Amino acid sequence: MTPAIPRHGILPGLALLCLVAACSPESTSPALTRAATRPDEIIEDMKVTETSAGSRSWTLHARRALVYNAQNRVEVEGVDVDFYDEGGKAYSHLTCNRGTLNQSTNDMVAEGRVDIRTTTGVHVESEVLRFWNGQQKITSDAFVRVTDAQGSVLSGVGFESDTKVEHYKIVKVDATLRQAGGKDL
Repeated sequence: MTPAIPRHGILPGLALLCLVAACSPESTSPALTRAATRPDEIIEDMKVTETSAGSRSWTLHARRALVYNAQNRVEVEGVDVDFYDEGGKAYSHLTCNRGTLNQSTNDMVAEGRVDIRTTTGVHVESEVLRFWNGQQKITSDAFVRVTDAQGSVLSGVGFESDTKVEHYKIVKVDATLRQAGGKDL
């Protein structure tokens, strides 16, 4: 004979069971797990320079860096990056609120008010840009606005460029073009 369970006892019991299941480690979301992970190092005023064949390729300066060695990841805040040509001369400057640097590849995701200004007068703005170090390429799936030296504006979603922002494309385009005299076409 099975004991009778009062109806009012089932719902609180189920609610308690759901609460316990929701709090179990197996159901923790990746975002909560990542937030709960402590960095191996915290670095204030970090500066990293990558060189290739003895020449400086880029220099990253961050106000603060959180290093996660097991994940080969460095999360940076208050970021400035200078990119250099083969002769060691700076050709562009990137700023952003935060970023993530892959320690093994030196690929970077820049986020939050990303701004690139080149020495040729090109200005790139977005909320997210990815720098692919091995391919020397910049991409984004987010909205991007590119203003050239003459003031022509090309904006849209889906961006790909070389690191000098000399050759770039936007997949879904919205454009304002200007003649050399500053008049709209």
